[in-house]
Amino acid sequence: MLILKSPKKYAVKKVIYFLTIIILLNNVLCFSQNEKESINDSWKFIKEDIPSAGNVDFDDKSWQKVNLPHTWNSIDSYTSRQYYRGIGWYRKELNLTNKYADKKLFINFEGAFLKAEVYVNGKFVGQHKGGYTAFTFDISEYVNIPEKNIISIKVDNSKKLDLPPISGDYTMFGGIYRDVYLISNNKIHFDQMNFGSNGVFVDAPIVDNNEVIVNIKGAITNQSNDNRNVVLLSKIIDNSGNLVTEIKSKIKVNAGATTNFQQASNKINNPNLWSPENPYLYSVQTSILSDDKSPIEFDMQHAPLGLRWFKFSADSGFYLNGKSLKLIGAARHQDYMGLGNALDNDLNRRDVQLLKDMGGNFIRVSHYPQDLTVLEMCDKLGILVWEETPLGNNF
Repeated sequence: MLILKSPKKYAVKKVIYFLTIIILLNNVLCFSQNEKESINDSWKFIKEDIPSAGNVDFDDKSWQKVNLPHTWNSIDSYTSRQYYRGIGWYRKELNLTNKYADKKLFINFEGAFLKAEVYVNGKFVGQHKGGYTAFTFDISEYVNIPEKNIISIKVDNSKKLDLPPISGDYTMFGGIYRDVYLISNNKIHFDQMNFGSNGVFVDAPIVDNNEVIVNIKGAITNQSNDNRNVVLLSKIIDNSGNLVTEIKSKIKVNAGATTNFQQASNKINNPNLWSPENPYLYSVQTSILSDDKSPIEFDMQHAPLGLRWFKFSADSGFYLNGKSLKLIGAARHQDYMGLGNALDNDLNRRDVQLLKDMGGNFIRVSHYPQDLTVLEMCDKLGILVWEETPLGNNF
């Protein structure tokens, strides 16, 4: 016997079914996703050293209002060789609501020149030395929720004989000249304290025209009070959104510990190779899941992946993917007249786009690591990058 369902009842059941699925998915996503939000706006700044400026009750009402990125050498460095090299202070009110309760909170700096000290609510959190690299501090134990919090940053671009660059034919702009972010995570997450990174690293040790193997490595931090068994799931996805392969590992993460991991994919046949003519990018999505029948996602990170190999020959030059390639390009410093090195991401992207438009396929980032948006844009447009460390002249 053929029984026909009422179209109306069937439609209602179908709607309820899909709404239930959506609600469940949203619950997982709300639980799982870390949040990275800009805190560039509404800082106070003064260009002098005030030893008490790190105190929570310090009066900064007379200070200059600035947004980040910011440098205090945007004018004087273009008009005099004797531009200011010394100390500046930044302060910001950070209001944290109950949505941050039971989260681990980190403050991430993409760059501050040359040395930075971080204080939260009057307490010293940490120091970073080096003007061109990112750094992150765990501020979970220093903040009050829900309440107003005071972030104070002491930045120093004085010449340091033990801290490169010692000298150079370019300006040593002082300030918090790249973006700053607040990161909130679940207590089980990828290691945010790994040199300012997101804790996940991807490379391809074996690449040729026929096959590739991808490695994913990093560390998982368990800041909960319980030992946990987790599943590490990595998916390699092509640029059309199709799943190429996935890697799954089971890992025990002890309470209060950081556990390293490493995964290797199976061989991927007939890969799409990255080149200046075809800047093909895969993506790698790596998740930490609970080891349950209905897994909860604790954390997830994405990374772009371009597959290529190269070599240099003293006799015949540079080769990419087994083919000779003439490198055409320019060197690039990270500054604009009137802005110094405090560039927004659009200006960084604009420079790379100009290089591509003029027919370039190569950039030398002189003479130090530059903003991540520069590298991301080079990946997308097909620009090879020569990245340098600031060990030039006297060192």
